[in-house]
Amino acid sequence: HAKCYGWWLAGPEGGPPREAKSAKGWETSLGVLEETLRREGPFDGLLGFSMGAAASALLCAAIESKRVSCCHDQFKFALLFGGFVPRDPVLAESLRDAKLTIPSIHYSGLSDELVVADRSRELVGCFSEGVATFESHPQGHCIPSLREVREKCKA
Repeated sequence: HAKCYGWWLAGPEGGPPREAKSAKGWETSLGVLEETLRREGPFDGLLGFSMGAAASALLCAAIESKRVSCCHDQFKFALLFGGFVPRDPVLAESLRDAKLTIPSIHYSGLSDELVVADRSRELVGCFSEGVATFESHPQGHCIPSLREVREKCKA
């Protein structure tokens, strides 16, 4: 059996992970991230893809709410691709209540069938007004290697 890795494991409800209503292991992942920030930081920004984009937003929420004791004001920006608000009600509430202040760009693929644009837009709503930008790209569930995306991210 191969080991599976993720920021959390989908709950036991059955069905695909993207429909799971619980997330087991996030607190452990948050502890690993906090230790990594303490040991290897500071970092200029975050780049997250899919569950990693959701985890990046959750990390920012933990930092801004001071649930994580290190690294306040560490990140200057976040680039989030195919991100979403987790369906776990506790994690979802922590994001929705956060009104994150970190400047961010959220990308959604027009052909993405795993994380549809509405789910990425929901994550944008967890950020304070004026700090989050929503953009589309013509590909699917990926970090696109397109000039226009690179230029926007550099700006």
